[in-house]
Amino acid sequence: MARHRKFDPKSGLSRDALETLLDLVEIRLGSVEVYDREDARELRQLEQTRDQLSAMLGLGARPPVPALERDRRVSA
Repeated sequence: MARHRKFDPKSGLSRDALETLLDLVEIRLGSVEVYDREDARELRQLEQTRDQLSAMLGLGARPPVPALERDRRVSA
């Protein structure tokens, strides 16, 4: 089995691992429904995590999804 090249020497994660984590965070962001403060806190944490992973991959931060659009995605 081929070894993956380490992408971030501090974390020890390969580029493939970082991309997979970013995909999982984005999937979770798409399914979050905010009903209380705990949900809002989770949403903020997921957005920060997405931005950090994007920065590690050199993609830059993505703009936050407006609440109205997020609600449409959840109900669709």
